[in-house]
Amino acid sequence: MKVPTERVAEFYTMVGRWLSGEMPPTQEQAVRFAVEPWGTTHHDKKVAVQVLNRLTAPAKRMFEVLSSEPGKPIEAEELARLADIPNGRYGIAGALAWPTRRFAEMERPLPVESDQRPEGTVYWIEEHLAPMILNGVHGVVPAPPRRAPKRRRLA
Repeated sequence: MKVPTERVAEFYTMVGRWLSGEMPPTQEQAVRFAVEPWGTTHHDKKVAVQVLNRLTAPAKRMFEVLSSEPGKPIEAEELARLADIPNGRYGIAGALAWPTRRFAEMERPLPVESDQRPEGTVYWIEEHLAPMILNGVHGVVPAPPRRAPKRRRLA
């Protein structure tokens, strides 16, 4: 089945719900799952850790492989081989289902980009997200930036 690139995250979310036995969301529930783009806020880093640190070992390896070469598209079969995920491209689709669903619940899109090409689907992580993804996989929440102490005026 070919899924338009802009709807891949929605597709995997739907598959995850179906696999878990959940009913399709109502329109009201669908609004609740509206996603915000990834930024560089401290909250985004916490969300990444909350989801990625709970992944299975194969899914963590997949995110590590993608983050180790940010911006470089990797064909699904090759990604499965590098991350030691069984069942090739089908294993990759399965490894993406749970995090897609969890990120949607946290109002964030899956931080993995994909593109359907004649030779198959390719996946990558954008360069600006790679450090946050690696920290999330390893459970590291960077400290928020420190504020400069307030200066007191001398009277």
